[in-house]
Amino acid sequence: MEIGEKIYGFEVKEKKYVREVEGDIIQMEHLSTGAQVVVIDNQDVKKSFLVGFRTIPKDSTGVFHILEHSVLNGSRRYPDKATFVNLMKHSMAEFVNAITYPDHTVYPFCTENEKDFMNLMDVYLNAVFCPNVLTDKEIFEQEGWHFQCEDGKAPEINGVVYNEMKGVFSSLDSILEDEMSKAMFPETAYRFVAGGFPDTIPALSYEEFLEYYRTFYNASNCCIVLYGRMNTEQLFEYIDKVYLGKMKRSKPAKPVMLQKPVKRIRNKLYDKEKFGDQGVFASCTYSLGDFDNRERMNAVYILMQAIMGEDEAPMKKGLIQSLGIPEIQYFIMDGIRQPYLAVKIKNTDKETAGRLKTVITEQADRLCREGIGEEVLVSAINRLEFWMREKGGSRPEGIEYVLDIADGWAQGTGPCEMIEFEETYVKMRTLVKEGYFESLLREILLENAHEAEAYLEPLEKAEEKGKEEETEDLPGLSADDLLHKKDEPLTRAEEESGITYLRQEIPSKGVAYQSCYFDISDLKPEKVPYAKLFSELLGSLPTRTHSLEELVIEKNMWLGNARAYLEAYTNADDIRHVRLKFVMDISCLEQNLPRAVKLGEELLYDTILEQPEIILKRIRQSRMELERGFVTSGNSYASGRAAAHYMLEGAARERYNGIHYYQFLGKLLKNFDADQGQIIRELKEIQEKLCRKSNLVMSFTGTEKAYGDFRQLIAASGFCGSAREREPGWYQDKLLPGKSEAFIIPSEVSYVALGGIGEYTGKDYLLGRMVSFDYLWAKIRAEGGAYGCQMSVLPNQSWTMSSYRDPNVKRTIEAFRNTSSWLKDLELGEQELLNYKIGAVAGYDRTPKTYVQAKRMDSWYLRQEEPQVRAKVREGLLKASEEDLKNRRQAMESFAGEGTVCVLGNRARIEEAAGQFDNVTVLME
Repeated sequence: MEIGEKIYGFEVKEKKYVREVEGDIIQMEHLSTGAQVVVIDNQDVKKSFLVGFRTIPKDSTGVFHILEHSVLNGSRRYPDKATFVNLMKHSMAEFVNAITYPDHTVYPFCTENEKDFMNLMDVYLNAVFCPNVLTDKEIFEQEGWHFQCEDGKAPEINGVVYNEMKGVFSSLDSILEDEMSKAMFPETAYRFVAGGFPDTIPALSYEEFLEYYRTFYNASNCCIVLYGRMNTEQLFEYIDKVYLGKMKRSKPAKPVMLQKPVKRIRNKLYDKEKFGDQGVFASCTYSLGDFDNRERMNAVYILMQAIMGEDEAPMKKGLIQSLGIPEIQYFIMDGIRQPYLAVKIKNTDKETAGRLKTVITEQADRLCREGIGEEVLVSAINRLEFWMREKGGSRPEGIEYVLDIADGWAQGTGPCEMIEFEETYVKMRTLVKEGYFESLLREILLENAHEAEAYLEPLEKAEEKGKEEETEDLPGLSADDLLHKKDEPLTRAEEESGITYLRQEIPSKGVAYQSCYFDISDLKPEKVPYAKLFSELLGSLPTRTHSLEELVIEKNMWLGNARAYLEAYTNADDIRHVRLKFVMDISCLEQNLPRAVKLGEELLYDTILEQPEIILKRIRQSRMELERGFVTSGNSYASGRAAAHYMLEGAARERYNGIHYYQFLGKLLKNFDADQGQIIRELKEIQEKLCRKSNLVMSFTGTEKAYGDFRQLIAASGFCGSAREREPGWYQDKLLPGKSEAFIIPSEVSYVALGGIGEYTGKDYLLGRMVSFDYLWAKIRAEGGAYGCQMSVLPNQSWTMSSYRDPNVKRTIEAFRNTSSWLKDLELGEQELLNYKIGAVAGYDRTPKTYVQAKRMDSWYLRQEEPQVRAKVREGLLKASEEDLKNRRQAMESFAGEGTVCVLGNRARIEEAAGQFDNVTVLME
C-alpha cells in the first residue's frame, strides 16, 4: 500500500516504517464515513484488532460503561444474549475484552487463527453497529440497573455494572481519585465517573441510553486498528461491504475540551462505620500539560522514576522522612487530554495530611537547587527503556500497541507518536547534563498554574445524603482447527557443582531472564512467613557493598526487573508432596549479565538486616497492600484461604500470601518494639539458610552464548561458594480445620469461593470451562448481578468456584452447591460441544510472553510434570463426549456439595448467611 492509494473505499493517508514494531504503520480513512483506520503491518502471527469510539460523558450515570456491556449481549446477526461469554468459550482468541476509558471505549481481541480472526471481527463489528439492546430493554436492565424484589424484602437495585461500581467505590483509594478528578477538571467531562457512580447510575433512563448510543456509536466517530500478519485487502473489502459502506457520514465527537488552569481544594468525609477508621487520605495533583506532547510525557515518566520510583529515590525518601510516614505513592494519569501527576498519602492524621503540599514544594525546591544526580537519571532512563523494549505484562504485544494507538486517536495524536520511543531516549540521555530534568521538575511542582488538593477524613456517623436479516449463531471453527498442536519449547537440564541448570529455549529479543530456586521445604511452617518477609525486604535494605541510595541506582542502571518471593509446587504424581521454594527472578539486557549476577548475589547474601526502622516500614506497607487486595481482588484471597483447608499447597500459600500472612504481620506490628531483635534474628536465619546450595535450581532464558556466559558467571560467584547439604524432604504442614468461614471487610460487595479436590483430566478441564461460561454465568452474573464468576480446574487437582464483586452471599453459595443438577440436565449438540472444545484447547495451548512461558516451563520441571501428561490431558479434552461429561456428575456433586466455602465481603450479606459458616471473623476494622 502506498500513500494516496484507494482500496475498497479506504484511502492511504500516511505510511512509515517504525523500528519499534518491525513493520509499517499505515494511516487510512474510509472515504464515505470518515472512519479512521490504522494498520501495523508486520510479521507477528498473533493478529490483533480493535474498534473504538470517542465517548464523552455528560454525567456519572456510567452510560458508556453500560453500553460497553450491553452491546455484547446479542446483535442483529448474532442474537444470543451470551455473545461475550460465547466468544470466550468458543474462540481460539488469546485476548478478548471491552474497556471503557474516561473519554473513549474500545473492543479489542487477539488470535493467531485466521478464520477465528475473521469470525471475531464480524462479531465485534455487528455488536457495536447492530446491537440488540436498541430494541431489548431487558439487556439494559440486566447490565445497567433494575429493581429486584426477593422473599418479601424491600426492592433493591441490582445490575452488573451497578454492582461492579459498588465494588470499585468500596475502596477509599477510588473515592480519593474521584475527588482528584473533580478538583482538577471542574468544567470538563473528566469530572464525571465514566464507569458510573453507584448512587447516580439509577438516574439513567433507557431512552437516554439509546440517545447516547445513536450519538456516539457511528462510523464517523470510529477508529479501527489492525496489527500483525494478515490479508488486509480482504479485511477492507469485508468491512466496507458489510458495515461502513452502508453508513452515512455524521459529525464525529471532538476530544474532551481543555480545562483552563485552576487551583482547587476538595474535602470529603467518609462514613467511619462503613469503611472503618482508615485515617486521613490526601493527594496533591499537578497538570502535565497536553497529551499530544509525548516527548515531554516520556521525560515525566523518567523524572518520576528517578525521584519517586523507589523508597530511596531522592524525593520519595525526603517526603517520607519529613512527613514521618511509612509510605507515599504517586501515579501518572495518562491517556486523557490533560494528563496529571498525583502524589498521595493514606492512613495518616489530619495534621500530617495538611503538610503534604508544603513538604512536596520543599523537596522539589531542594532537588532543583542541588540537582537530581546524573547517575540517578541515567539509571531511570535505562529502566524505562528496558520496560519499553520488553513490553512486559500478561497482554499480547499487539494488544498493547492497538490500545496505545486508540489512546492517541482519542486525543488527536498520530499513531507513530504513540509507538516510537528510541530517538526520544537517545535525546533524553543528552539532556541529563543540561539541567533539563531539574527544569521540568520546577515546571511541574513549583510553577504549575493548574494543580489541586483532595482530602478524605472519617466521619463518626454517615450524613444523609428496516429490512429483516437472517440471524446466525456465533461463527464457529471446525474440528480441523483443533488438530494442529504447536511443539512445546524445550527445557535442557544440566548438573554442575551441585547446581541444576535449566536452559529454556525460547526467543527473548536480547533480554536475559534468570531465576534462582532455593529449596526451603524443611522450614517449619511458623517460619514460612519470615521467609516471605525476607523476600519483601530484599532491595529495600543496604548491603555490605552499597548504601540503599547506591543500590537503587545500581538496580535501575543494570536490571530490568528484580524480585524475590516464595512459591509452592505440588508434585504431579502425588498432591501430598509439595516443594517450597524461595525464588529470585532477575531480567536484564544480555550485555548486562555480569552486573545482574553480581547484584543478585549481593542482594541475597550481603543484605544488612539490622535496620529495624526499614523493617517496620515494610511490614506496614505489606499490610496495606494486602488490605487493598482484600477489597479489590477478594476472590483470589477467598479461593486461596479455602484451599488451605483441603490441600497442602494451599496451606503453604496461606502462610506467605493470604489472610494468615496478613494476621502474622499484624502481630509483628503490634509487638514490634519489644520483638524487633527476635524478628531480625529470624530473618538472618532465613538468609543463612539461603547461603547453602541445598537443591539449588537455576533457570536461564536467552541466547546460547548468553547461557554460556551465565554458567561461567555463576561458577565464579557466591552461589557456588558453600558445601552442598543433604536433599531436603517434602514440605510438612497442617490443613486448616473446619469447612467454611467468612471474613468481614469494608466493602459494598462480596467475594465467594468454594473449593475442593478433584481430578485433573481433559474432560474435567473442559467441564470447568463449561460450568464457568454456562451455569455460573447464568446463575451468578446474569441472574445474581455479580460482575464476574468462574470455575478453575488446576493441574494440582484443586477445583474452585468463585464470584467477583457479588451483591449476594447466601444465594451464591446455594448456586455453587447445586451445580450438579445443571450437569444432570446437560444437553449438548455436536457443534456446541465442538465450540466448547475449541475455546478450551485454545486456552490450554496458548503461548504466553517469554517471561511467563519460562516460568511455566520452570514449574513443569519443579512439579516433575512430563510432556506426556499434558498431551494426555489435551487428548482427553478432544475426545470427551457428552456422556463423558455427564458421567462426571457424581464427582461434581461431591465437590460442590462437600467443598470448603470461604467469603470475604459485606457485613450484612455475611450475617444473612451466618448459618453457612463455622466461624465469622472481622478481618479489617
